[in-house]
Amino acid sequence: MHAMTQPMISHLPYFESLAEETDEQSSGWREQSAGLLALRLFDNWDRARRRIAPSVEAVRALAVRSEVESLEAVSAVRAPLLSLIDAMLAVPSAPLAVRASLLSYAGRLRAEGQWRLAADVFRTVVETREPTDISPESYQAAMDCGYCARLGGDLEEAAIAYDVGEAIATAAHDTFGRLRAKVGKAKLTIHRGNLPQADLELQAIVRAAEAAQCGPALSLALTDRMAVAGMRGQFESAAVLGYRALECCEDGSAREAILSDLATALGDAGERAAARDAHLVLSATARDVRVRWTSMINLMNLAAHDGERSAFDRYSAELDAIGLSGELLPRYAIALGDGYECFGEVEAARSAYQLAVATSSASGPADVLVRAEAALTSLDRRSRSRTVAPARATENVSYDGITLGTVTRGVRAMRERIGAVSWMTAVAP
Repeated sequence: MHAMTQPMISHLPYFESLAEETDEQSSGWREQSAGLLALRLFDNWDRARRRIAPSVEAVRALAVRSEVESLEAVSAVRAPLLSLIDAMLAVPSAPLAVRASLLSYAGRLRAEGQWRLAADVFRTVVETREPTDISPESYQAAMDCGYCARLGGDLEEAAIAYDVGEAIATAAHDTFGRLRAKVGKAKLTIHRGNLPQADLELQAIVRAAEAAQCGPALSLALTDRMAVAGMRGQFESAAVLGYRALECCEDGSAREAILSDLATALGDAGERAAARDAHLVLSATARDVRVRWTSMINLMNLAAHDGERSAFDRYSAELDAIGLSGELLPRYAIALGDGYECFGEVEAARSAYQLAVATSSASGPADVLVRAEAALTSLDRRSRSRTVAPARATENVSYDGITLGTVTRGVRAMRERIGAVSWMTAVAP
């Protein structure tokens, strides 16, 4: 079975991250330092476990525990690190409890977006498992390592992790797990920018999933094929592939994400009414509030570009009342500015774009800040009047008997089943 290659320096991402932090009194530096101390304590515990029995030097362990206890009570990593140290100090020590605590710590790092550190901890879990361990926990740790390493920019580490995940799934006779790992590797090809090759890899996974009658794997591969088609400007193909992915997806959260991407593809394909139907379904039914609010932002944007001022104002008023935060706020502000531009209100658009720049600088990802700054700086060069995008030429795409017409009718049926009504078509009070 594949093994993951240990770096020359154990937990190198921690040393690099600590070196980048200039303030050794900051909460971030102290959390990372405490995490590194706990991981080095784990390394010693694991070596002792393999020689005789799991144990740690009590004095050193208590010193590390004191460091962790000094972290702020609100720290996301404090509890799992304390649990990890206590599990190693227990007599007799319980390897399963130690492993569970380590996974909990890695999960907190992932949730906090500390991709390189999370990848290091997930890799540690995988590397220190028993050679015969092909458990779901080990498989998931390998996949999480691949995901975090990819987002952290270490594509070589991610590829190794996905190879390990595939090997574990193969040994466990887990068809879905094996194909899911292959999808992970195709994502690396997408990340490298080789979209034609990525599509070929995903097509092979689709064929394998169909042959194995594995719907969840088929949905995953089709979802990424939808993304690739969108990146290549093949919007009708993206919509058709996304609809097929939606049909064979059984996970509620994943269905919401697919429908959101499908709505975007429909809008890009010129099917604005169908895009609106999809966003209406999500704004009314999505369990994830961020998905609901994102769909409301998109509905507001559609209203503006279709010249429906009343609907635009009502969506913006509702979004204002929600009090958006994080990266959703600058995304909303950009859409608000675009809307005001559509209606020729340049100064209102300028204020919205300025809000987008300010809030994306503080809390948004880099791409949102770039979009906000570009919108603000080019405001005076863009048309003050609403323009209608030219109709797109149809691609006449079909997949498994699904055409763009199938997709638009299907999305409309979804909207009719839930009774969602757009403010653009509702009778004003």
